[in-house]
Amino acid sequence: MLKLAAYGYDDLKPSHSALFSNLGAEGARLVDVAAKAGITKQSMAAIADELEVLGYIERLPDPSDGRARIIKLSKRGWDCVAKWDSMLDEIIDEYGASIGATRVERLTKDLTKLVTVLGEEAEDE
Repeated sequence: MLKLAAYGYDDLKPSHSALFSNLGAEGARLVDVAAKAGITKQSMAAIADELEVLGYIERLPDPSDGRARIIKLSKRGWDCVAKWDSMLDEIIDEYGASIGATRVERLTKDLTKLVTVLGEEAEDE
């Protein structure tokens, strides 16, 4: 979050990543984002409330259910995600210079596998 703050996103908290990392490009219902993140609907609602006030997300009517709302990234949210993606490339380059590109690639593959396994276990619960 510190690197993002340098680019004008100093209002984000680590807890906000639970929504950002589980939302998806098309948006989603709050209950689905909460389930994917493995947190309660109430906790995700609090995060969504904060991010909506800060201008990172918007809540729109769900076309398939008039009672439900879909959370989508706003322009500011998409700009933040784009900056985050470019920063990840910078971080990978920094780590590559420090410990070697091969080790960074291996670590990235291992972490990707771990996230996949943990996600599958969470779905089974």
